[in-house]
Amino acid sequence: PNVLTADHEHMLTDEQRIALVYAAKQAVDKNDLASFEEPREALDLNTTGELIWRIFDAWTIHGASKTADWAMMAIGVLGTGKEGLKLSAHLKRWPGENAYRRAQKGLDVYEMIGSDLALMTLNGIAAKVKYKSVKSAANSLIQQIAKARGLTAEQLADRIIPDCGLDDDG
Repeated sequence: PNVLTADHEHMLTDEQRIALVYAAKQAVDKNDLASFEEPREALDLNTTGELIWRIFDAWTIHGASKTADWAMMAIGVLGTGKEGLKLSAHLKRWPGENAYRRAQKGLDVYEMIGSDLALMTLNGIAAKVKYKSVKSAANSLIQQIAKARGLTAEQLADRIIPDCGLDDDG
């Protein structure tokens, strides 16, 4: 899919999209997500999210190789909460397919995305997933994220609940 700049005035060329994906892979492999702050601001994340989701889809269709799990982790670099929401279906299913570690590792994508929707999805996984190892890992991650933000897990949960545009007085 096409990738647009944040102002929607330019579209990346094929070569630029390939370079973007390669750079995302390198950032994941080197655990250097800070290097992607500038590209995330310069690009339309809805279009980068669509691109990385297609790559993730191809990865899962071709067996979800452990050696190429960057395709899942790069959702945290190029994706949005929408891709995180779609990923949750896989994370809930994988433990039943003996892919506990993949599901647990995938939880880090939500912290990487960092949006309210991503954190709300992570909170939902922690509350509803039936596999104890994934549930425990999700709860631990929520605790870490809350602590990093100077909040308790309950305060974080309160902040990520959608307010539907209502103020404190309803």
